[in-house]
Order: sequence, then C-alpha cells, then structure tokens
Amino acid sequence: SLEKSKPLNSFKVNNNYVQIYDTTLDENIGLNKCLWSHNGQQIILGDDQGKLRLRDINEY
Repeated sequence: SLEKSKPLNSFKVNNNYVQIYDTTLDENIGLNKCLWSHNGQQIILGDDQGKLRLRDINEY
C-alpha cells in the first residue's frame, strides 16, 4: 500500500515474508502508483506531484 510520508515496503511472499525493497521519499511527497517491471528488478513510483521515479531494487 502507498501512504504519504510512509515508507514503501515490498515483500517476497512464500512460506516466509522477506523484505526485498524499502524506500522513503521526501516528507511532503505522497506516492500514488507503483508498477513493477516484467523481470521484477525495477519499480516505477508515481507521486502526487506528477513525478515518476525508476528504482533498481538490486541497489538497495
């Protein structure tokens, strides 16, 4: 889920929950949308100010 001023967390779901991605943007930015790439290695984040951010999860 996406909430303003809250971190974005993503988990690999199987028998255990393993956190694979965690990020927090600036205090006054709210995330509205997120989309994973087909290979699962990148995520695109859309914020409430109209900006898109591409993050490579292997960098975190």
